[in-house]
Amino acid sequence: MVRYPRRHRQIREGERGLVEAFDLPETPRIDGEPITVDFFGERVTFRYAGHVTPAGNRRLSPEDQDRIGRLADRIAELRRRARSDEGLASPVDLGAKSWGETYSTEWHPFFDPAKRRFEYLRLYCPPFTGFDALTNQIHGNPPEGIPEDVDRRLLGLASISPQMVDFVLDQRQLPEQMRVQLPLVFGESGAILDGTIASYDSWSLQKQLNGLQGSGVLRHLAEAASRRGQATIADIGSGFGGLVYQLVRAMAPARVRVVAIDLPESLVFAAAYLNALWADRPTYLATPEGYLSTTSWRPVTTLPEDFAAVFVVNYLASKVLRELAPLDLILNFRSMQEMSDAQVGHYGRIAR
Repeated sequence: MVRYPRRHRQIREGERGLVEAFDLPETPRIDGEPITVDFFGERVTFRYAGHVTPAGNRRLSPEDQDRIGRLADRIAELRRRARSDEGLASPVDLGAKSWGETYSTEWHPFFDPAKRRFEYLRLYCPPFTGFDALTNQIHGNPPEGIPEDVDRRLLGLASISPQMVDFVLDQRQLPEQMRVQLPLVFGESGAILDGTIASYDSWSLQKQLNGLQGSGVLRHLAEAASRRGQATIADIGSGFGGLVYQLVRAMAPARVRVVAIDLPESLVFAAAYLNALWADRPTYLATPEGYLSTTSWRPVTTLPEDFAAVFVVNYLASKVLRELAPLDLILNFRSMQEMSDAQVGHYGRIAR
């Protein structure tokens, strides 16, 4: 097991966002400009190679765009069915304080084909991650849209916060596969420190992954995968899919199957993200009738043993988890505090 030294550092967030940042060179070298900072009394040197913006991301192929668009259409249809007279969803499943009750299908950037800009998906993620790269602030509000000068704006906000330095220090103590590596896709942005994208989101994901490792959860999953050839996890409130993507990467070569559960408005993010990054792996969308392949679009009544991920709108969670039981892990990191007591109790009973 990896042992972590105890570092008691208070990294504060203020009303206007990240309250402290370090000075940056105006023209950093491509291979990294050495920067030394005083980090809570400790001298830390790292290589800074500038900031990446959406313009530096890998572009989605036309095939990616088409596949993700069709997936979004299917999830939007599941949302409509839940709110129709078909009676597919019970009140406990539909959401209480969720953003699904706040924002309409007409607003949603990925349900309306006329508003889709999947290449900027990560910039629409403040409700999941807490951090808004467009304003450099901590809040949970999605942007109303993506400005045309988005790259210039992001470069204008470029800074290195204490969270980013803490992220670098964490990574230096970890084996390679335990280090969070945000893929350059979907409009990812942030500082390149020691050759890795360092941002508030990467720092936060690293802390969550560290917790799963330090508490023995990853060891438990590895043992389960060794016994049965695979481990199965369910993420209730899967957000944009970042945590399970990093968790599966950390578990390699053990095979991990992912059940991503969320409100339709949120599930489309994780479905698009994981579908594009795991394009060579079998992923499915749960429907009331069964499951739909997200590549061939053929329906099946049961999931194949080798599925990589299944995307589940919240009102189908009980059905899918019963079919897959027993599972090796059910987790929720960031959304139960937004739910009603009835919803939390509902998911607790499913987990038990």
